[in-house]
Amino acid sequence: PGAGGGGGTGGGPAVVEVARVEAARIEDDAQAVGSLRAVQTVIVRPEVSGRVVKIGFADGGRVRRGQLLVQLDDTLQLAQLKQSQAQASIARTNLQRSRDLQAQNFVSQSAVDQNAAALEVAEAQVALSQAQLTRLAIRAPFDGVAGIRGIALGDYLKDGADIVNIEDLDAIYVDFRLPERFQTKVQPGQTALIDL
Repeated sequence: PGAGGGGGTGGGPAVVEVARVEAARIEDDAQAVGSLRAVQTVIVRPEVSGRVVKIGFADGGRVRRGQLLVQLDDTLQLAQLKQSQAQASIARTNLQRSRDLQAQNFVSQSAVDQNAAALEVAEAQVALSQAQLTRLAIRAPFDGVAGIRGIALGDYLKDGADIVNIEDLDAIYVDFRLPERFQTKVQPGQTALIDL
């Protein structure tokens, strides 16, 4: 540099690094913190209120679809079902008698129709009682692993109260976020390495 230039570092040559050119593969990997999430997961809750009389699963244990998890007290509903079944039986007998009497022209068609309607009502009552009874037996919706239960034997559960989580761990998602700059580089079928 000339005198008074002040822009240089001195009068020597520039420093240069030299290396042999080689072909190499450069991997642009990204690391992210994520979480594992079951494909199927549910919090089991009762549809009706009741007192817990039986627990049919162990904390952290495997459960099968349809397995009884919790049985609520069904004493009253069983009695109602028996009463409904008895009324349906009486209505069935009355209908048969009225049909026999109508065949001999002792009763009108109207009486037969009334007994047939009474039987339908009684059978509907049986179906209603059975449905109410079924709702007191809480069953697993799918195969999975039960979490830690939030109930104990003798607890009174209100409808909608949390009982236990069930997760199907046979297939899980890995949920993580990557920076936007990787959006064009991420493709279906790429391998992701996961460390737990």
